[in-house]
Amino acid sequence: MGLLAACFTVHVLGASMAPTLQHGAFYEYCDVDTVKRNDIVVFNRTSNGRPEVLVKRVTGVPGDSLGVTFGLGVPKWEIAKVIPLGYYHVQSDNLSSRWDSRRWGLISKEQIRGTVFGKLNKQGKAYSD
Repeated sequence: MGLLAACFTVHVLGASMAPTLQHGAFYEYCDVDTVKRNDIVVFNRTSNGRPEVLVKRVTGVPGDSLGVTFGLGVPKWEIAKVIPLGYYHVQSDNLSSRWDSRRWGLISKEQIRGTVFGKLNKQGKAYSD
């Protein structure tokens, strides 16, 4: 018999994850042992000394190479950076929003609260679409 995961609710504010997640909606997320590429995760982060809870998509996992391009003109140069064990690259689905790893770097496994599993209706029940 397997163990049940602890599940919680997150309230999404803002359009950074649109169209996947809607501003103002509530979603259920559950604590998981394994985080995979394309998972949508809820995680803790500190910004200007204030704690934040954010929701983003995992776009890089440990062992992946990230290409970082530098330079404004030609030629530009690129550095390949390997994501270390225990760290993840996360991005907004709405790519015009850059409040993600492209701006502030990788997040650690310890920062991740869980993975989003579904949208909740106004009564706090899971939609069954």
